[in-house]
Amino acid sequence: MQRKEAEGRIEDWIRSGDWVEAQLRISLQLLASESQHQINHFPPHVDIIGELFWDYETYSSAIRTYWEISENQVVRLKALLNCFNALDDPASNDFWTVEALSSDPRWEEVRNLAKQALTAFNWTIEVPPPEKDSIAWKLINTET
Repeated sequence: MQRKEAEGRIEDWIRSGDWVEAQLRISLQLLASESQHQINHFPPHVDIIGELFWDYETYSSAIRTYWEISENQVVRLKALLNCFNALDDPASNDFWTVEALSSDPRWEEVRNLAKQALTAFNWTIEVPPPEKDSIAWKLINTET
């Protein structure tokens, strides 16, 4: 992976690109994790399934703004997105539930595709820290 040439202020470009890279890595690590880790990652009252999908969709498309990625990396990211898109129909509503994370074999396919993407980027397959421990969460929830 190679950084693209900056558009605008170089410091902002680097900061934004690094943020997107880190968030994509975390998203893939979370998608590759077992169901209980996925559930425990988020604070209470969060749309877990929505967060899993939307974070991935957002950062997998944004990565190419800041970074040149290999064809293999593109293919792996696209395979995971295609898997989600194939399940985006009324007949698959049962997939988009927290209960399905631990019982639906289609989530195992998602986990396998996420692991393949992590490997393509040479990123570790590990459980990311809970969102409540992230810098972004702490900034958002800082008492003033």
